[in-house]
Amino acid sequence: MNIQTYDWSLILDDIAWLLGEAPDPENTFVRVPCSAQALAAFLNTPRKTMLGWRSGSQPKHVDGEMLIAHWCGLAGKSREFVPKSYAVLPSAKVK
Repeated sequence: MNIQTYDWSLILDDIAWLLGEAPDPENTFVRVPCSAQALAAFLNTPRKTMLGWRSGSQPKHVDGEMLIAHWCGLAGKSREFVPKSYAVLPSAKVK
């Protein structure tokens, strides 16, 4: 059985990249992501909390919804495109 969950680390990386700057105005696809401090300030979240999410902690529901809303707004895409990961659960078969 596969369980689908949001990939919070990738969502945060995407937001940092979208908030970052393009060092070359002629090539906006090359960007420097914003700092962890700037990202935490943008999210109005303590830096330590944001770094925990990036390291694998699950955000509270309201915080997860906020991250998804920011990602959708900055990326210009709908919720169905938010990065996800899939966990494979071990089988429950008894030998």
